[in-house]
Amino acid sequence: MAAAISIIGMGISAYSSYQQGQQAAELGEAQQAAYEAEAQAVVQAGAEESRLKREEGRGFLASQIALVSATGGGLVGSNLVVMAESARRIETDALTIERNAQTRAKFLRTRGAFARYEGQLARSNARIRALAGGMRSAGQLYGMYNSGRTNRQPNLSAENRATLLRY
Repeated sequence: MAAAISIIGMGISAYSSYQQGQQAAELGEAQQAAYEAEAQAVVQAGAEESRLKREEGRGFLASQIALVSATGGGLVGSNLVVMAESARRIETDALTIERNAQTRAKFLRTRGAFARYEGQLARSNARIRALAGGMRSAGQLYGMYNSGRTNRQPNLSAENRATLLRY
């Protein structure tokens, strides 16, 4: 009876460890998906912000051209240099916005990969715990079986006992 209870307990413990590992792995995959979704949102937001920065810059350059034209100056010399420098700064700002978004997205994807790895590691450890628990229980069962065999008293009749006691 004790052996049957021990086997049932071993099975429940092993199953529980296995399920915990599976849940940890699934959680890791879900976290990775969430980080990936957040990374994509960051990239899209960065692209939109960059687009708005360029659009704002085009408006600024148009106002510079209008101002130069209104004062009677042409698009030559220092006026042209100032506008080219403005255009360069606007593009640099837009590219910085995109690069920062890409960097943040890479960080989020790395966290997602790490979360998935942790889940896989937890699943692997749970399988090892289940196997170790099973081996421990098997060893205990063998010990119970073996001790039962060695401690067993022979079933002797009264006549045989009397014969053994004479010697």
